[in-house]
Amino acid sequence: MMPVQRPCCGVRLAFLDRLDLSGATLVVHDWGGPIGLSAAEKRRDRFEGLVLANTWAWPLNGDLPVELASRLLGGPVGRELTRRFNLFVNALIPAGHRLRKPTADEMTHYRQALATPGRREASAVLPRRITADRAFLAGVEAGLPGLASLPTLIVWGDADLAFRAKERQRWERVFADHHTVIVEGAGHFVQSDAPDQFAAAIRDWRSAPGRGRTPPARADVRRTPGEARP
Repeated sequence: MMPVQRPCCGVRLAFLDRLDLSGATLVVHDWGGPIGLSAAEKRRDRFEGLVLANTWAWPLNGDLPVELASRLLGGPVGRELTRRFNLFVNALIPAGHRLRKPTADEMTHYRQALATPGRREASAVLPRRITADRAFLAGVEAGLPGLASLPTLIVWGDADLAFRAKERQRWERVFADHHTVIVEGAGHFVQSDAPDQFAAAIRDWRSAPGRGRTPPARADVRRTPGEARP
């Protein structure tokens, strides 16, 4: 078995430093939330904004549905199903789309990306880390006030079984200068379940008057109906 790597942070900091990024907007989803934000907390000066999509950045221990999913999918049986049968791709990718069905070409792409048991190792171990890495997640949560002044766009699929309204509302409390777009009917993978709406939300937000200066705190919510696709 491959050793479990903690999800932060030296490699990501080296990546930011090597590219010498500045004025960047960080877009995060799912595990990208705690992983990306943990790096941003240590390189705050490189970022001018955040886009948060169905993610979290704090311990979820004690949330019964999360605990069950973490233990089942991240337990011995779940890990073996992922390594042997690519459970994440074959079951969870389709389940995370509610407005449209991933095409055969898209599914082929996902399967090729995780074509061997070794390449599925992260998919196998990360579910358990949701509750097992409580200390890491608590550290990310503690660093959020350092990012709280950044302009933030929240794009949220409201039919996600993993991250619900309460997680979105928590983000809205953390980031006073936020704009929220709720994509109605979109599942967990909102960026691919509703790609046109996702891209439009970012484009509209970035082009809004006053963007990048220090606008007054706002808590705007725009609901975007999902466009069903064949």
